[in-house]
Amino acid sequence: MPKHFVDMGREITRKCGGLPLAVKSIASLLRHETDEEVWREILESGLWEIKESKEEIFPALQISYAHLPAHLKPCFLFCSTYPKDYELEKMDLIRSWIAHGYIESRRNREITEIGVEYYNELKERSFLDDAGVDPEEDYSKLHDIIHDLARLNSENEHYSVEINQPLDIQEKTVSREVYHLYVGGSMGLGYVNRIPQENMKGLRTIIIDMGKYLGTWEKYFDPNLELMVDCQDSSKGVTLCDLTKFEVLRVLIMEWDSLTKIPHSISELKHLTYLSISSTHLKMLPLSIGLLYNLVDLQVDCNSLEYLPDNIGDLANLQFLCIDSGDNLKEIPKSLCSLTNLLELTIDSQFVDYVPHGLVNFPSITKVQACWKVRTIGWLKDMKDLKGMLCFQNLNYINNLEDAKRANLRNKCKLESLQLFWDYKDVFASTMDSQLKLKLVPEACEGGIVGTDDVHFSLLECLQPHPNLMKLLVSGYPSTIVPGWMRDPLLLQSIEELRLRSCGYIQSLPFGNLHTLQYLVIHQCSSIRTIQLEQLPSQLEYLQIWLCEHLELITGFGHLDMLNTLSIGRCNTLKSLTMDGLQLVESTEVFGDLSHEIPQINRQSISSLTWLSITSCGSLHLLPDWLIPSGPCDVLVRGCGCPDYRKSKKGF
Repeated sequence: MPKHFVDMGREITRKCGGLPLAVKSIASLLRHETDEEVWREILESGLWEIKESKEEIFPALQISYAHLPAHLKPCFLFCSTYPKDYELEKMDLIRSWIAHGYIESRRNREITEIGVEYYNELKERSFLDDAGVDPEEDYSKLHDIIHDLARLNSENEHYSVEINQPLDIQEKTVSREVYHLYVGGSMGLGYVNRIPQENMKGLRTIIIDMGKYLGTWEKYFDPNLELMVDCQDSSKGVTLCDLTKFEVLRVLIMEWDSLTKIPHSISELKHLTYLSISSTHLKMLPLSIGLLYNLVDLQVDCNSLEYLPDNIGDLANLQFLCIDSGDNLKEIPKSLCSLTNLLELTIDSQFVDYVPHGLVNFPSITKVQACWKVRTIGWLKDMKDLKGMLCFQNLNYINNLEDAKRANLRNKCKLESLQLFWDYKDVFASTMDSQLKLKLVPEACEGGIVGTDDVHFSLLECLQPHPNLMKLLVSGYPSTIVPGWMRDPLLLQSIEELRLRSCGYIQSLPFGNLHTLQYLVIHQCSSIRTIQLEQLPSQLEYLQIWLCEHLELITGFGHLDMLNTLSIGRCNTLKSLTMDGLQLVESTEVFGDLSHEIPQINRQSISSLTWLSITSCGSLHLLPDWLIPSGPCDVLVRGCGCPDYRKSKKGF
């Protein structure tokens, strides 16, 4: 870096006053900036003299905010709708940003992907911090000072309040300047009911977060508050307040365990774009919800939900629909097929009993997360943009190959994972999370379809995926032959993970040298007697072989340069492991005493291994010396024909 940049950086750091958050904020702003004028503008900014806060850190933060790209500013300010120390879930934020039009659409880009970019950029610029929970769940927080910064720049448009006693209802007021309101606490409903209507007319967002508050506060209420609540009589439940006074509301979020009914007045929210409802007691949505013609996003998390309104198909602009109902929802209304603009559909109920015809009307859909019982799969044909994972169960019930062809898996170039179960009686549950899980049921109840090798071969051939597929699981395949696409590296050119389970008729590994393969699992393939690892790519990192009861020989370990995990278990007839195609000299009792009985020839080893497990292989009496990695490794040998052995990376 040129010296004058270094000098300016030191001077900017001095102006930060040694405050870590200030330095972090300015550094996040400048780390990709190569324009000298921008550096000089920040150094000489009048904002260093800001007097609006007693916090010394504020000038540096205000400069960072001033240089925040215009498209990120409203997204950042919206975060301050929530109270300090609130854990913000990534997709909840993005859905609200979309509803308010904060995210700029781009050609050939999904709007949620753009929202994720915005979210990540705010984190990179240190405006959002990790919340300290599971990083995979993607929660974030605003630092208290960052929260103050957002409130300072939002000009009173964002407001949050906690209401836990009657005095709070009287003392905490919402001004007409507030556009985005968060209400939490056990008495939040009473507070919302008492806000004057003239102060509600400008509200764009209402978040009612009463969580699990119920049954403990009825005695505190003044009857004059006109609350629609009876906490002592759970059969009467809790209903919402009148919604007609929210004339321009765009976002309504209700997290409220004791909510039992939504008033029909919700149909008056003509501008509502995003509706989120979370309750453990709500059993149905009102028919009036079908009048929310501008609704784009509907999220319902209600474990007791039993029915969807028949007119849900009238929501012509709906793009995102998520129904999480536990296992109570058994049927999908036919009108759902009218939602032709749907991009994402989630119905989280374990195997809905009835799926209507007409699902072919979703040509734009990219994500479906559901468990459905179906009789055909041909309706998948036009879902060419389907992403994520697709799982078929009970494929033995398919006897119409033309229907399987119509599913047209070859054109689904965005599909990442495919699971093919013939009977799903596999003792191993799938560990790859399924987004769309389809359980085939027979046309009649006469039982499963009994087919020949040719029938099952032809079916698997019809289910050929696009070459972009990254993960494939085949379970219960009842044939000795496999189609050519499984043997052709060009047709599986992106595959990274392969699992074969309960394929008892396959006699050898059915695929060629798949150059991208990193993860291989072989379970309960009882007809395989020899596994030749030479046909696998050298960059394979994970290999698991279990319950192959007739397996006798595994050759070619020396070919696997990057193998770090090897697990072999319950292969009772396995007798030999070799480095190359021809068996090399092996030693006995290598794991009994490492100080002797190791031949001095062939000291080559699998140096990349970090985990080695060989268990319950009773016929394996000889273990090669090269199997012990020279570097740190966890080793477990137990229940084999040789002595047990255990080694830890830590040396014990």
